[in-house]
Amino acid sequence: MKHLEPSVRTGFDTLDHNHDGVLSDKYFDDVQKGIQHLEEWLKELIRPLLQEPDNRSVEV
Repeated sequence: MKHLEPSVRTGFDTLDHNHDGVLSDKYFDDVQKGIQHLEEWLKELIRPLLQEPDNRSVEV
């Protein structure tokens, strides 16, 4: 870690919440779960945009 570029070190330090110099398996599990929740949320958000348009028209 001592030889990493400062930007990489800063990123690592941001992810190392308890500052023990280790990113645990739990951290990666939490990130993966967060990404899955984000994907589900985005799918629900765009679902109406992906549906077939209703071809019924209304005359005015």
